[in-house]
Amino acid sequence: MMRLNLNKILNSFLTIISVAYLSGVCMWLILRFLFHDSWWWLFFLNALSLYIFAFIPVIFICLLFLRNKILTVLLVLLFLVPMFLFGELFIPKKASISAYNISVMTYNLNFNTNHNSKIIFSIHASEADVIALQELNVTTAELIKIELIKKYPFQILNPANDVSGMGIISRLPIKQSNDDLPGVWLGRPQIIDLELNGELIKIINIHSTSIVLDSFSTIKEGVISREEQAHFLIDYIQKYNYPTIIMGDFNLTDQNHAYKILTNKLTDAWRRKGFGFGHTFPGGAGRYKIYGKYIPQWLFRIDYIFYTSRFNIKKIYLGEWDGISDHRPIVAKLLLK
Repeated sequence: MMRLNLNKILNSFLTIISVAYLSGVCMWLILRFLFHDSWWWLFFLNALSLYIFAFIPVIFICLLFLRNKILTVLLVLLFLVPMFLFGELFIPKKASISAYNISVMTYNLNFNTNHNSKIIFSIHASEADVIALQELNVTTAELIKIELIKKYPFQILNPANDVSGMGIISRLPIKQSNDDLPGVWLGRPQIIDLELNGELIKIINIHSTSIVLDSFSTIKEGVISREEQAHFLIDYIQKYNYPTIIMGDFNLTDQNHAYKILTNKLTDAWRRKGFGFGHTFPGGAGRYKIYGKYIPQWLFRIDYIFYTSRFNIKKIYLGEWDGISDHRPIVAKLLLK
């Protein structure tokens, strides 16, 4: 009798857990579809999509024990959602083009004032033609001028004594554009002009508003700000209609609404040719702690390379990490059609 009661209690517990998970995820998906990132908590749920779906195997084991066919069918149907959202990232992609005529890299240095030799090594290892840097400090900028001037003779560096420093270095001749982007950014966007195959192209280096966890209101303000910034970028490329590459730290995942705004007109290079999740953040010793313990490394993809329809992508991959920054660099090879 005691064993029978324990089985009933276990069955009830597993049923409650399974129903709660299935109903909770379905409710979240409906809210996501209808309201995007309208509330701070919905922004975080959307950003954490991958890890919400990670519980599916656990629930599947529970349902095998329960032998509940209806809930199992619902779970299988739910499994189709992450397959739709993330499945393409694990499909091997063949190169659609055999050559490229420009390679680029984006790298948030995490305001690194130490280990500059490792930063220089990471930049060298990329072999990229144009490199966009975020959180560039004065010390690192001075070292880049000295150590990389031969390899990257064209440099537009705007370092700062905080995380707002920005910089672009290039093997190819570049010049600062007179264009500007409105809005309040973490680092003032850099827009450069570059001639490629006799045609003017634009390269934009951005650092979007960060996620500030001070209060619910600051989180919400950040969500609104990043969506405004996405609209500013789209308005810019539609107004001038130049072949454009936009790269940097966007402080959002590909499951957030600002990403959808961007990809309505731009192509995400990683989604097109990358393999795997391509997570770039957080890493290093500067990542968040919970109860004194570091959270795991590389949980999200928040660094991106986007491009307009005049480009094709040959290859994209994670660059050489310096071991210090809380971001990993991304390198892409592109062809101007």
